[in-house]
Amino acid sequence: PPIDPPQLLLGLPDLAAQCLVGHLAIADSSVLMALMRASQGCRALVVAHTAKATYQLKSAGSSNSMSRAALHALAGRAGGALQLGLYLSNDLDSPGAELAQLLAEAVARGGWRAVRALCLVDLHKANEQAGLYSHLVGPACPGLTSLALHGDQGAPGTVEAALFTSLSACPQLTHLELRFVQLSAAAQQQADVLPQHVPNLTSLKIVACPQALTLMHALSGQLKSLMWPEPVPAPGWEALATCTHLVEVRLGFVCGRTWLDALLR
Repeated sequence: PPIDPPQLLLGLPDLAAQCLVGHLAIADSSVLMALMRASQGCRALVVAHTAKATYQLKSAGSSNSMSRAALHALAGRAGGALQLGLYLSNDLDSPGAELAQLLAEAVARGGWRAVRALCLVDLHKANEQAGLYSHLVGPACPGLTSLALHGDQGAPGTVEAALFTSLSACPQLTHLELRFVQLSAAAQQQADVLPQHVPNLTSLKIVACPQALTLMHALSGQLKSLMWPEPVPAPGWEALATCTHLVEVRLGFVCGRTWLDALLR
């Protein structure tokens, strides 16, 4: 007789079920969502064992491989650790407002307690509305240990000061990645107080961020790991020298030993 996927999943030992769900979460989220709809038992297994998920914010009439309810179930579970990627679709009229609504729903449910790593992608699509969602990022994911903010190479995203402030709700945050984003004028002015909001942030990755030096100076007293995989401008060596607690440094193309002299000061 043909194999019934839900029955197969329910009949597997716990470790095997965990491996299968983990594979499907990466390879075919549509199958994963079909299993969630099959029965309460399958839904419970998927929710309990999914370690990585992506969700694309789309307009109301567009289809999505994962329902909003499924996202809240995965991200809001009590145990486990989830890596979550949120993408902004091109068909959204108000991307920032849609992202704000989703994060507000998470906050109203007590936060996405399982989310340990969050990646917000295509933030450039919401630049004009960045103020709508920025203050909700931290409260929506209070268990964060890693946050990545991505714009686009041709159109950088904007990071508002309210986003930095919101991270006070994430006391376990240790890693921040900024890729193709820029700090707003207000965020640049308040960069110096960033350590007050993220006292345990020790790892920073910067790719194509015009305010890289500002962030390095602000976090110089606590950074242990710095990833800056692009040519470092001359002022960068002075900023690097202020980061006195570094134990790991990954830089882009460098010439001479200026970088070494900066680290040995």
